[in-house]
Amino acid sequence: MPTVLARNVARRRHALGYSQLILAHHAEISQSWISRIESGETPSLGMLSKLARYLKTDVSTLLADPDQRSPRHAR
Repeated sequence: MPTVLARNVARRRHALGYSQLILAHHAEISQSWISRIESGETPSLGMLSKLARYLKTDVSTLLADPDQRSPRHAR
């Protein structure tokens, strides 16, 4: 089962219209690493920072579970 990070990377990549190869090229990492991350493997913080930059977001957003509502938004 993919991790929150895996789902968020894939969702954001798709939203921007990037293939794994295009994202890998811009982030200067291999396409196989993108695939591994989207399959649930945890990247280094440096790699995660690069991904966040090219996915036009921040690391905390990639790590946050979009299905979990914060207590201030819960009713």
